[in-house]
Amino acid sequence: MKKQMSFSNLERKYAHKVRNKINHSENISDLRRLFRQTVSNFLLEVFEDEDITIREEDIQYDPEKPNYFHINDNLKNNPIFKGVWENSDLSDLIYRFAKAVYNHHVNLNKHNERTDPSYAGFLMQKEIENLERIYSPQSPFIAVVAGSKFDTKIDS
Repeated sequence: MKKQMSFSNLERKYAHKVRNKINHSENISDLRRLFRQTVSNFLLEVFEDEDITIREEDIQYDPEKPNYFHINDNLKNNPIFKGVWENSDLSDLIYRFAKAVYNHHVNLNKHNERTDPSYAGFLMQKEIENLERIYSPQSPFIAVVAGSKFDTKIDS
C-alpha cells in the first residue's frame, strides 16, 4: 500500500491570498487567468524536485465540468504527475481552488451590472494622450538623449 501524501500545508500558504484575489476579480477572464496562474504555481511547488514541465495551459478553469477544472492530457498522462495525483490530496485541493473560482463566477453572473461594460480608466486615457504627444509633436521640439553609449541612441 502506497503512502498517502498531503499538500494541505501548501494549500494554506496559497489560500488567503487566492481568496482575496478571487473576491477582487471583476470578470470571468480575470478568474480564468487567476486560476491558471495559481494552480500552475501551486503545482510547480508540489513538483519542484521532479523532472516535470508544468505550464499554465495544462490546467484550465471549466465551469461546465463537474469538478470545475480540466487537466491537459499531456500532464494527466505524465507518470510522475499521475502517481502524485492518485496518491495524494492534490485533486481535492485543486477542486477547492476551482470551487472558490466557480462561486465567484456565479456571483459575477448574478450581478453583471458591476462588471459590464468594462472601460479603460483615466490613467489609460492619460497614457494615450501622452503617446499622441510623442508621435505628433509640436514644432519646434527638443529631445534629450543621454547615456554612455550615445552612438547607439541616434542613427546619424
